[in-house]
Amino acid sequence: MNTSRASRFREGPGSLFLSGYVFPEILAVVGILAILILVAMPKLELPETLNAATFARQVAVDLRLTQQLAIARRVNYTLEFSPNPAPYKSYTIRNEAAVVEEPDFPKLVPGGLSVSGRRVFTFTSGGWGPYEGNVGSDGALTIAAGSSTATVTVYWYNGRAQVTVP
Repeated sequence: MNTSRASRFREGPGSLFLSGYVFPEILAVVGILAILILVAMPKLELPETLNAATFARQVAVDLRLTQQLAIARRVNYTLEFSPNPAPYKSYTIRNEAAVVEEPDFPKLVPGGLSVSGRRVFTFTSGGWGPYEGNVGSDGALTIAAGSSTATVTVYWYNGRAQVTVP
């Protein structure tokens, strides 16, 4: 009988004995944790202030896009909200000369938000705007979500859009 041969089940260096957890046990623990996370995780909702501010920033970006399109293509561009009168439900960017909407428009106003204020923002090829007829004037939008509000102001002399969240 050879006593120098290592046993398969002996603990120590060079042994094949697996101490600790085995693969099915690890899978069971991961599965249980995944189920607990899915069941216990609360539904994440953005606060009203963040909803109003986020949409106001999106509108400001689209106003800047309207201005940039007017400058780049050397034709007046309009960002227009609808329906008339407020509260608005959607808006679009349109080339005034060709009366063509830009791709990805119209965009809808998310539910729970109320948008009111200036309905049409027209930018000239010089980047100025918004205009009503041939007269430049500042324009503003108010975005409300419950008790929180955000304001988007566009200055006619440079077309700059500014978001204000009280």
